[in-house]
Formats: sequence, structure tokens, C-alpha cells
Amino acid sequence: MSFFANAAEVDCYVGGVLRLAAIDPCLGPQLAEASLNLRLVCSDPPACLTVGLFDPVAVGLSDDPMTVDVELACEADFLDGYFRGRHNLVEALARGEVVARGRVSKVLKLIPVIEQTFPYYRRIIAVKDRAAFTAPGAPS
Repeated sequence: MSFFANAAEVDCYVGGVLRLAAIDPCLGPQLAEASLNLRLVCSDPPACLTVGLFDPVAVGLSDDPMTVDVELACEADFLDGYFRGRHNLVEALARGEVVARGRVSKVLKLIPVIEQTFPYYRRIIAVKDRAAFTAPGAPS
């Protein structure tokens, strides 16, 4: 069973952390400096996040077939693990867990910036983690 229930949750948490980073006075300008359109295509649950790394940074669910500079395809659970700091994007690309199309080198340059969002992600995902832990029928 996937950690995320649906595309809206992928947007809420993964998109949410990117939106928080966009308004961070340090991270926002670094993200905008990338000047690229990124698409994150997830499976289980299916979701498609489009991230415009320009000034201003824009993040949203989109099935728009617009041309993007880079597309990364993976399971939604990979993104959860990545933003928790449990997965390495470069290794996942090498193993085929993440399939990339386009100018991947531009995304690789963003890894140090994205890694700085991990504490934000852990804070916003903590609410979902607590709810899952205390749900009826959850192991105690």
C-alpha cells in the first residue's frame, strides 16, 4: 500500500515542500536560478507535478502535455523516501528506480538545494505519520 492515498496528497506533501522552499529567502532564489520546467510523474498513486523553477517558482498538479526541460518518473513512495533523506537520487537514477528524460544534469545541480528542504518535509509529513500511527487498527 502506498504512503500517499491519492494525487492530492502527493501535491499536498511533495508539492507543499517545494512551495515552502520557493518562499524561503535562501532556497527560493536558488530554485528560481535553475530556470527550467520539471515534471515529476508518479505511480501508485498516479500523480503528475509540474514545477516551474523560475521567478516566481510555481508548483502544481498538471496533466498538461506542455514541454518540460526534465521529466522524472518514479513511484510516489520513492519521493516520500527521498524527501525524508532515505533515498539517493543519483543511485536511484543509476538503478532505474527513477527514469529521467531531458537535461538531467540541470536537476543534478539542484540536489544540494533540494536536500535543504528535507527538514521542511519531515515537519509537514509528521502530521500524516502521527495520524497513520494512531489510526484505529494501527499496531500499537
